[in-house]
Amino acid sequence: NIFVHYHEYFSEEDYTKQSFFERLGRKYELPLLNQAQWISHTNEDRIKLFKNDFPNLDISKLNVIPNYPTSKWQTKTSQLESNRITIKKPIRMLHIGSLSFEGMYIEEVLTRFGNDKDFSIDFYSRTTNQTLIKRIEGYKNVQFKGSIEYNEIINLKTHYDVGLVLYNGNSLNFIYNAPNKIFEYLALDIDVWCSDKLLTSHNYVINQSYPKMLLVNFEDLKSFSISKAISRKSIEYKSSPYICESVYSKLLKQINENINS
Repeated sequence: NIFVHYHEYFSEEDYTKQSFFERLGRKYELPLLNQAQWISHTNEDRIKLFKNDFPNLDISKLNVIPNYPTSKWQTKTSQLESNRITIKKPIRMLHIGSLSFEGMYIEEVLTRFGNDKDFSIDFYSRTTNQTLIKRIEGYKNVQFKGSIEYNEIINLKTHYDVGLVLYNGNSLNFIYNAPNKIFEYLALDIDVWCSDKLLTSHNYVINQSYPKMLLVNFEDLKSFSISKAISRKSIEYKSSPYICESVYSKLLKQINENINS
């Protein structure tokens, strides 16, 4: 039995820019897909692109499996409830994951918030690029925290107010992307400020409850209303609906059916 899941999307043009072995692997991809019982991407937009790349595939095999965190991240306590009510200055911002000045709005965020006493930014990343790290640490209110294991992210709950998603949409892979960090930040009960260049992420806007998921034009932060973004006026708390148990059940059912058939 063959089950295939794509965490990223690469177009035919993208593959022409890849290494020899990646291009070679692409040649063997279609035969495997034809034999597969299950093929999934992380969102509907990528499924549509994938269909165009492989128009002869049996579409009944195609599924959407988003990258959501476990419901265990949603543990509630009275302390957590009290911390959700308001966001106070300094606003504590968080970024987890890869870092790139070319593919992300890091420069714009650092310029706007890095030396402003009303904000702090912590970056968690596995990068070892010392030039990049030194640039980040050159700002007064910014810290580079190094890497963090996935299962440890839950321990950041209550320590931050806003999670940043900074991709600038420089490829189809990112334009048609709702990064897993959106859902992880929401599970931490913190607001999300996500680049408006990620078109698929527009489907996940939350502004009538909190934690919020807001789209931000990081190219024009002067026009971004911080006070409006952090306001809790006339809205209530709602825990994130994006948990992996709700989407993996379909996959597990298919696996069980194949095993027992």
